[in-house]
Amino acid sequence: MTDETENLVLAQLRLVRNDIAEFRAETQREIGALKTRMSAMEQHLVAIQLDISGVRGRMDHVETRLDRIEKRLGLIEA
Repeated sequence: MTDETENLVLAQLRLVRNDIAEFRAETQREIGALKTRMSAMEQHLVAIQLDISGVRGRMDHVETRLDRIEKRLGLIEA
């Protein structure tokens, strides 16, 4: 190969290497953003689960009170 051909090949290889580096950097940024979003979603899911648990607790309490009221009024057998 001549020096000119070798220089052209090296120049192309440098461009390919730069493209790969840019692709890698962009991919890492996108993965980081996805991880951040997933973390936020996990936090929201935990909050929703806590809310559901609280609602279930209140529903149980209301159901117990309703049963007691129905028994006192004679609407159901004791």
